[in-house]
Amino acid sequence: MRIATLITVVLAATACSRFRPRQPPPPPPPPPRVDTVTIVREVPPPLPQGTAVEICLSTGYPMRALLTATGDTLVGPTRISIDSLRPGLDFAGTYAHGRAWLTATRPIVFERRNYDRIGQPITLRCDDLKAIGQYDDVPVFAMLDAPSPVEFIYVPIRPGLFQVYRRR
Repeated sequence: MRIATLITVVLAATACSRFRPRQPPPPPPPPPRVDTVTIVREVPPPLPQGTAVEICLSTGYPMRALLTATGDTLVGPTRISIDSLRPGLDFAGTYAHGRAWLTATRPIVFERRNYDRIGQPITLRCDDLKAIGQYDDVPVFAMLDAPSPVEFIYVPIRPGLFQVYRRR
């Protein structure tokens, strides 16, 4: 009888499961969200503006740059500030900046003649100068049309800036 009861229970359970309402299948997952960004044109920031200048290097060759209204010097195609490039930026040539004799009031001797420092440093164009020698490994310049012996010599202190000396 136990077998008959077991068979009846199994058949009854099977019959009940056939009539049980089926669960609907789960809904499909939502489609993945896609955000699309389209770049039509990349616009670089505007380049800094300035006035074109030529800075005379101690090599006797000019360097082109831009000078801003605030006095900043910009170089290169992307117009980078010279100050932001220091101390890594080094200009061609040798300059008198930092030399003891530049700040001294005593004369310098060039080609066996004494020259006294006069006035404040000035800017000069390379096209107006000729190299005439060296003093303490720093180039010395004179005006292109100056006769020899020259009355005035020009010593580059830093790019674009020259100290004037006059013969005694």
